[in-house]
Amino acid sequence: TAGKPVLLTPAPPAALAGKTVNVGTLRPDPRVKLVVTTAGGTRVERSGPDGKYRVRGLRPGDLGLRAEEPRHVPWSHDGVKLARGEARKLDVPLTLGATLSGRVVDERGNPVADAKGFVSRPAAGAAAFFARLRPGAAAFRSRPDGTFVATRLAPGENQSLSVSHPEHEKTLLGGLALTPGGTKAGLVVTLPRGLVLAGAVRDAEGNPIPGAEVSLSQSVTVVGGRG
Repeated sequence: TAGKPVLLTPAPPAALAGKTVNVGTLRPDPRVKLVVTTAGGTRVERSGPDGKYRVRGLRPGDLGLRAEEPRHVPWSHDGVKLARGEARKLDVPLTLGATLSGRVVDERGNPVADAKGFVSRPAAGAAAFFARLRPGAAAFRSRPDGTFVATRLAPGENQSLSVSHPEHEKTLLGGLALTPGGTKAGLVVTLPRGLVLAGAVRDAEGNPIPGAEVSLSQSVTVVGGRG
């Protein structure tokens, strides 16, 4: 009806609450920095001394939650759905990260700078295949003096360290045991310098073929590293 006021009822805010918990001890992990990402922006909160946290005044919809603590393995949870007025519970399990350090050198003992290292956990079947295709983010990049430090690594037995550089052969160091909160130091990773292959692609009549793609399988040096 003309002239009749229209009443708009805003959607009641939602909330997200839970605990930050140490996976190893099952005890609360206090003062953890938590980042909540929504369509409207980002909010930063910290859990209390008892590990409890509560984020109020959230808009209904999808959000993401991640923990940013330098001592722990990175943790995140995306696609959390909040309904109107919902108080959603989501605990944050945290694992103490491991540290790996050492040096990357060539076969003469000279430092290799800008080498990338990838740490992977044991996998089999399709999981191992896709892990090779998508290794993820590098755990470290070696410094000008060849040294490297990788932090916040997931602990576990029989892990592998793959180190590569465009001018060197890839090296795979297997059998690494990483403990929660522990440091494995003094690793020396040797990357033999690779060879340069040059030539021309021609057809059966000796004519050059422009734009041809050439693939070359790369050798991998595998070294055992138990302990």
